[in-house]
Amino acid sequence: MNAADLSTAPVKDGDLARLMQALGSQAKAASALMAKAPASLKNQALVQLAGLLREHFAALQTANQRDLSRAAAAGRSSSWPDCFASTSPHFKRPTNAI
Repeated sequence: MNAADLSTAPVKDGDLARLMQALGSQAKAASALMAKAPASLKNQALVQLAGLLREHFAALQTANQRDLSRAAAAGRSSSWPDCFASTSPHFKRPTNAI
């Protein structure tokens, strides 16, 4: 399973362990590469990621709200972190600082 699969594939209960293993393996590999990368390359990656966040902000916000609604419907407690709510000050449109 790769990043492209993760963005579109529904996760079934039996796949959760496999999904988490794949995510962990990919994160570990990316971390090793980034540790060796020069600062200029890391900065370039951050600028590109910021651009992607800006470009897909509305879709991310919609998906986030859908996830929060599903969590509420599944009986998650009201103490579910407010920082994930789209009304939270933590969840604002990315600035042009980068």
